[in-house]
Amino acid sequence: ETPGARARANATAISAEPDQETGAPAKPPPPIADHYVAYVFDDIHIGFGDLSQVREAADRHMIASLGPTDRAAIFTTSGQVTLDFTDDRQQLHDALFKLRPTSVSRSTGQDCPDISFYQADQIINKGDPQALAAAVLDVIACESIPPQAQSSAPGLATSAAQRVLNTGEHEAQLSLMQLQLFVRRVSAMPGQRSLVLVS
Repeated sequence: ETPGARARANATAISAEPDQETGAPAKPPPPIADHYVAYVFDDIHIGFGDLSQVREAADRHMIASLGPTDRAAIFTTSGQVTLDFTDDRQQLHDALFKLRPTSVSRSTGQDCPDISFYQADQIINKGDPQALAAAVLDVIACESIPPQAQSSAPGLATSAAQRVLNTGEHEAQLSLMQLQLFVRRVSAMPGQRSLVLVS
């Protein structure tokens, strides 16, 4: 059974019955929603360049694929943008272009040293000496540590890596909890349900 089949069958049956007052064919009822699509954007972990591309792609996808019996919703893992299920294409378009990368626990400025979550995991959990050495060089460069005080750099690098790891794990847990809520929300809808995760 394809999305919209039941609504089309009902509309055909009703339109075949003439209006009792005028005898003219009855107008079909408005289409009944039977397909719900939730678009979930992980705005916590996506950069602006990637987000702008997927935003355009999602807008084109909605225009091309959503039919009269489809309802779409837009959610974000940060909770900053939420649009419940609707068939209003303009509302969907407007909500898409409100999406922005959102940092929950990270600072918005340049960190010193600038350690990625992957590098922090390599340093703290994997004991990777190359990852630590790169972080140490970053600490020495960005803190302008003189040669006689460079023995403190490994400790500073390890502390920074631990902070980045804790922050990344917190953001990952938050994203997964939000995703669980969205799955529950979609599962309560009737008919066919889809969830599209953009991360």
